Amino acid sequence: MLLSADGAGRLAPMLRMPPGSPTGLIEELHLRLDDETSVIALCARSEQVTVFAPQGGRPGRSLADWQVARWLGGRGFCCLPLTANGHPSVALIAIEQDDELGSELQWRYAALLGAAVRALRAALRQQHALADREAMLQQRFREHVRKIAHEATNPLTVLKSRLEMLGLERPQDAPLQNEMVLLNTELDRIDNLLRSAGDLPVEAVEPARCRVPELLLDLRSIYGDALFNQHGIQLELRAAKGVPIAAIPPSALKQVLLNLFRNASEALLPGQRLVVSVSSQVSVDGRSCVEIRLVDNGPGLPADRMADLFSPRPSSKGGGHQGVGLSIVREILSRWNATILCRSQPGSGTSFQVFLPLEHSL
Repeated sequence: MLLSADGAGRLAPMLRMPPGSPTGLIEELHLRLDDETSVIALCARSEQVTVFAPQGGRPGRSLADWQVARWLGGRGFCCLPLTANGHPSVALIAIEQDDELGSELQWRYAALLGAAVRALRAALRQQHALADREAMLQQRFREHVRKIAHEATNPLTVLKSRLEMLGLERPQDAPLQNEMVLLNTELDRIDNLLRSAGDLPVEAVEPARCRVPELLLDLRSIYGDALFNQHGIQLELRAAKGVPIAAIPPSALKQVLLNLFRNASEALLPGQRLVVSVSSQVSVDGRSCVEIRLVDNGPGLPADRMADLFSPRPSSKGGGHQGVGLSIVREILSRWNATILCRSQPGSGTSFQVFLPLEHSL
């Protein structure tokens, strides 16, 4: 067992082990370098070999030393000083007799274990240096993101002000007022995402329950024109009656569907269409699910792309495309115990099936 003093004067094991192991138990003792009763602390302070060998089964001056002997499995133990570069360290070696370790054996132990201590210290220094560098990079990244988020709030404010003016100019136009509410909601969502982009991830508090048909109607209202109508592509929504609630947060499913919608809008030509249908309930591997099916009559996917469809890869679309959309889709769905399947045939279109567990099935 190798112990080393930290900056607070505590003698702690250099190798971390699970709770309940001898190492874990010794760590729970909180041995200190200034303990006047422990031979372990004495060895670390004096840099002299010490031995703990209880007489008559009594603990002696230090109950901590007696416990250490029990956990090491010997009658007692020998402490070898391994101090290097001003850092007190001690090796604990279980023994059955007081003179079990002769001077030559002590020297060999000290040479081998001293090298081990130096190697461990070097590894710890490297870990600390990497941790410090990672913390610095994370801080720089957060500052960069916060700066971008701050700058992005200006155009968002302009957009929201313009929407408010349009709403005031046509107060009797009910459809327009509804559109204003939806657009303002999405702008607020973008604003919140930008403001939180530099924060560390936290546990999601959004309930894992989504009314899928309502979400699809919202998406068509907000994105249908920009993604499909303006390009001459037809978007159809079909939903069965009484679709149960799916066990996924609305924001997560929105991100999945937007990725699939964008892919379809970029692949389809004017005059083609995307049909999105929602089933009332299907069974997948004995589990009740809502099925969302997206079927288009576009050019289909190349065979090489189908081979690793959900893996990140360079995009062939050019521009700002990174080729990670479908990998993100699968990652989000797997996080909520959902699955996705794809079928595609060159020249005959592509279909995706998304299976979302029901709220009561988890």
